[in-house]
Amino acid sequence: MIFLIANYVFGEPFGTARMIAFPTIWVTLVLYTVPLIRQSLCKRPPEIVAPDPV
Repeated sequence: MIFLIANYVFGEPFGTARMIAFPTIWVTLVLYTVPLIRQSLCKRPPEIVAPDPV
C-alpha cells in the first residue's frame, strides 16, 4: 500500500532497479515464510479430546 501511495500520490519515480528489487523482496519473503508456516503446522501437538462421560 505504501508503494502505491508513493507512486501515484507523491509521484515518486519507479526505475529499473526498483522494478527488479520490489518483486525480488516479495518472492524471497514468500520463500522464507512458507516453510516456516508448514513446519509450525506439522509440529503442532495433537488435540486432546476428553472421553465422553459414561
